[in-house]
Amino acid sequence: MKDVEVEEEENSRMSPRLRSLIGILLMIVASMSYSISTCLLKIIMSQSSVGSFEITSLQSLWVCILCYTYSKAFAKESDLFHLSKEERVPMFWRAIFGYIGLIGLYLSVAFTTLTKATVIFWTMPIFTALYARCFLQETLSVYDWFACFIAFFGMFLM
Repeated sequence: MKDVEVEEEENSRMSPRLRSLIGILLMIVASMSYSISTCLLKIIMSQSSVGSFEITSLQSLWVCILCYTYSKAFAKESDLFHLSKEERVPMFWRAIFGYIGLIGLYLSVAFTTLTKATVIFWTMPIFTALYARCFLQETLSVYDWFACFIAFFGMFLM
């Protein structure tokens, strides 16, 4: 709990514009990194007999190792992986659906072009907005609905 309070205090010292800029830059780096990862996936799958489940397992193992190392190096508390009982079930389901999403992406790359698989995979913001509306009772403006429709329509044109 202290980590969250310290992090919020540090973030509150930054100007909203700087925070926004940092967030945008981090998302650009994340997007570019994931795009490179997806291209490497296509290369691996086209040049070897490694299957989707093996690739997902190895990627997950490396992510665990990197996250654990990062946590040990930069964590502010000794109890890094403590989850309250209320947090365990949502975290479990997040892991399950994340795994299904990765397996779906990796399997789709074997059956279609990388471009189509990636475009369809990145309809994720549309579904996120719709799920947020249904499950979290978040409101979507007319512009949000219009953007979802246009994005979905654009995906079908491809």
